[in-house]
Amino acid sequence: MEESMFDVKIREACIRDVRSIKELSEQLGYFVTHEETRSYLNDLRQDNQHVIYVAEMNNEVVGWVHVSLYKTLVSEKRANISGLVVDRNSQRRGVGKELMRSAEEWAKNWGCHGVILRSNVIRQEAHLFYKGIGYGQTKSQYVFIKNFKP
Repeated sequence: MEESMFDVKIREACIRDVRSIKELSEQLGYFVTHEETRSYLNDLRQDNQHVIYVAEMNNEVVGWVHVSLYKTLVSEKRANISGLVVDRNSQRRGVGKELMRSAEEWAKNWGCHGVILRSNVIRQEAHLFYKGIGYGQTKSQYVFIKNFKP
């Protein structure tokens, strides 16, 4: 897609990125199999209201961001960052900023009024990063999940 002053190339994820996406996800504590990652990526790539960008440095995937449309009955259309991860050895080199910039451009192209994201309360460094690129904290909330048996 494009190169930045940090020699970071941002492009849409493809199936050959499955291994890298899986390994990066594990750095955040998300453990899914290779097959699950491949299936999820394949499904999302077929939905034009989602995009996954990867960041490459020296032909190696060092980060990814997943962004999708977020529509509700009570607010303007926004984009939602479902995940952002940068390899721990590539942080503080502009990778996250470039991934977020690409996600924001995608959102603008869809006519979104902004971007929303959620970050685990324990990720203090991530919070500083988001604030540093212009995001403001608007509320704290609990996340409730009800799983269904297959």
